[in-house]
Amino acid sequence: MEIFAHRGASAHAPENTMAAFVAAYDQRADAIELDVHVAADGTIVVIHDDTVQRTTQGTGAVAQLTYDQLRRLDAGSTFGASFRGERIPTLAEVLDFVRSTSMRVNIEVKGANLSEERLLQLIRDHDMIERTIVSSFSWNVLRKMQAVDSGVQVAPLCTEFHVLTPDEAYARGFQAIHPHLRSLSPMYIRRAIDLGVSLRPYTVNRTEDVSALFRLGTHAIITDDPLRARRIVQQMRSGDRR
Repeated sequence: MEIFAHRGASAHAPENTMAAFVAAYDQRADAIELDVHVAADGTIVVIHDDTVQRTTQGTGAVAQLTYDQLRRLDAGSTFGASFRGERIPTLAEVLDFVRSTSMRVNIEVKGANLSEERLLQLIRDHDMIERTIVSSFSWNVLRKMQAVDSGVQVAPLCTEFHVLTPDEAYARGFQAIHPHLRSLSPMYIRRAIDLGVSLRPYTVNRTEDVSALFRLGTHAIITDDPLRARRIVQQMRSGDRR
């Protein structure tokens, strides 16, 4: 079972910052998951919300701020004083880092103004086509990625109440699904395995959930704490299931 670090190792460092992505690598995550929006000057930036208030000490909408303005914001202090000075990274910066590791990257498209062609070109420029997954709650984004035959794997995100079945995903040509943890059942997981559709549920943090999904053969999990998840998986593999 692969371990995807949700917004980086966000239990240990401020989400969607280089500190969180480096921590994910140090904690032996197989991949990092991150979110992207587009700044006012067209720069693709890594941040979850469409405003900066929650994760920085600034205010305003990401789409109305240039990257020069965004990079001046402190994206670490709200998590802890030791992270003061962490910045909102660009997607290009993160791809540069991931390319230097063995990890993959899951890019969740948030902003409606993001050009799929521009995103794909950035991924190509960093030679990351085979190591990138693009996910989104907007399935139109994913269909556009499929239409250009990019070679990048796409994965629909599903809420707890809006669930795409493995059969529906297979019929639509999706190779993976990123469902809400609480929407899963053993039957759902078995059907995905039978069809060869990869399942990467989010956000899996509790020990009992990691253990149960491992036993059921789930392909991957998306977790805030890759360090804990890695330890649990190692214990399960060694037969120590306490």
